[in-house]
Amino acid sequence: HLVGEFGAITPENAMKPQALSPRQGEYTFEEADALLDLAESRGMAVHGHTIAFTEAMPRWMRSLPTGSDEDREASAAILLDYVTTVVTHFRGRLDSLDVVNEPFDVDQGTGLQENVWFRVFGPTYPLVVSRAVHDADPDVRQFVNENGADVPGPRQDALRRLVLDTNEQGGHI
Repeated sequence: HLVGEFGAITPENAMKPQALSPRQGEYTFEEADALLDLAESRGMAVHGHTIAFTEAMPRWMRSLPTGSDEDREASAAILLDYVTTVVTHFRGRLDSLDVVNEPFDVDQGTGLQENVWFRVFGPTYPLVVSRAVHDADPDVRQFVNENGADVPGPRQDALRRLVLDTNEQGGHI
């Protein structure tokens, strides 16, 4: 009964890559769809969580090859297909979406983690993800989520710069 007291929900795990695509090319939307159905039945907004997130990638995604230009090109197509498939599936059902989650080093630093997204697309991977999300659902509001960036300081400054730079290059965050 308590869920009706809230105006919005953010699924904790059901929309993370490891839950949505545990095996390459296979998608399991059932849990996320059930949460969206519940939210919609109660007039609640849904904040999607998340597309690119180092800690929530399934093994197949983490181990995509990035050793050569050909590898990166093939892996880029696979990652972009994942983004398009997921965002298209939820198109029109999400109010907002974390397109990049916790991009910075886990030691509270301000450098980007060198995850598969970084290794495939380079340091402007948030731009690539943002554009792909926008292409699949131009109406969903895009966010970057980062822990430790809620207080003034280097991490907050770095997050602000990342978002401003991404949008200056054509992103939609």
